[in-house]
Order: sequence, then structure tokens, then C-alpha cells
Amino acid sequence: MRDGRNDVNVLGFESLRFGGSRKTYQDAVTISIKGQRLDLVKILNIYTSIDISNNRFEGNIPHTISELKSLSSFNMSHNTLSGSIPNSFGTIKVLETLDLLVNMLTGKKPLELGDISFLKVLDLSYNQLSGKIPTGSQIQTFPEASFEGNKKLCGPPLHINCIRILFMTAAYDDGDSGDS
Repeated sequence: MRDGRNDVNVLGFESLRFGGSRKTYQDAVTISIKGQRLDLVKILNIYTSIDISNNRFEGNIPHTISELKSLSSFNMSHNTLSGSIPNSFGTIKVLETLDLLVNMLTGKKPLELGDISFLKVLDLSYNQLSGKIPTGSQIQTFPEASFEGNKKLCGPPLHINCIRILFMTAAYDDGDSGDS
């Protein structure tokens, strides 16, 4: 990832592992900055950009990411992450870019994301998120493409009526009672 001047390699993670079902977070990482390798024993909370996209990470997004109060860009797209988006992301007030495209994230999208006033880029598309997109917040200013591919997500900017989604979900649940 490069900064706006296109001459500085901001951050490139070479290894970071999340434990699958063990729900562990290993905080040792190798970072490459301008071709120089740096092994860190503990992740510091001063990082401004993390891009660990296109890996095979699985499991939940660690809630400890929200301890990085200077984080302005976070990209974990194209992994196989599951679980919900941590509510604590709403506490990262300087977050400008959040890219969680193409994972298997579930649950209702946290209302706290609407409180991030600096958010310029948001991509939650192609996950398994559900519920209504929060109204009266910056979240609704993002394009429909930021949310597409979440079949149970509804409300503006999506052109999917929430009543229709609730009806379809209730009908599916009634028909899937296990009786044969």
C-alpha cells in the first residue's frame, strides 16, 4: 500500500495468523517497509494502515483491532472471516477506509459504524450480513455497491424493502421447522 505521494511503502504484512476455531490472535508480525523487514513481538497501537487482504484468514475479526486508535485504513477483504463485525470498530474515530469485501461475515451490521464521521470508503459487499442499514447516519451516503451481495441486508442505499426481507425470512423459518 502506498501513500498519496506514491513513493512510500506504508505497510505490508507478510505474516499474521488468526486461530480458526480457537479464537486466538497472535500478535507477532513481520512488516515490510520500503523493502526492509521488521519483526515485531507485539502490535503497537500507532499503526495507521493495515492491509491483510487476499489471504486465507478465517475466524472472527479480533475486537482488539479497535485498540488501534490511529487506524485510518483497514482492509481484510477476500478472506474467509466469519462472525460479526466488532461493535468496537465504532470507537476508531479516525477510520477512513473499511474494506471487508468477500468474506463470510454474518449478523447485523453494527450501528456503531454510523458514528464514524471520517469514513470515506466502506465496502461490506458479498458477506452474509442481515438487518436494516442504519438510518440518519453517514452509512447511507455510501453507494449501493458497498452493501450488495448481502441477501438479508435492506434499506437505503439498497433498493430492498426491509418488510419484504422480514417476510421472506419469517416464511423461510416457518417452512424450515424440520417437520417432514
